Amino acid sequence: MARRKSLARRWPWVVYRVEQDGDKVFIKAWEANTYGRMIKSRHLATGTISEWEHDPVKPCWLTSTDTDAIHRLHEEIRDGLWELDDAIRQAYKDNRYDWEPTVDDR
Repeated sequence: MARRKSLARRWPWVVYRVEQDGDKVFIKAWEANTYGRMIKSRHLATGTISEWEHDPVKPCWLTSTDTDAIHRLHEEIRDGLWELDDAIRQAYKDNRYDWEPTVDDR
C-alpha cells in the first residue's frame, strides 16, 4: 500500500493499543481528549489481524497524531490500523456513537 500522508489533525483524536495474543494481533481504539489521553468510557472499536506469521509484536500505545510511529509498524498492522481508523471516522459521520462530544472531550 502506498504511504499514507497522515492521520494527524483529524478529529476526533484516537488512541490505539496494538498487542499480540497468540497468532492474532489486536488493535483497540478509544477516543482521546485534547491532551492525547484516552477517555476510558469511549471505546470506539477493536480490529483483529488473524493468522499472524511474522515477528512477535511488542505491545504499544499510539495516537492518531503520531504518524511516524504508525509508519514504523509492520505493513499489515499499519493497513489494519488505517482500515479501523476509516471505519471509526465513517461511524462518526453516520452518528453511530451514542454520545455527543463535549468541549472538554475535544
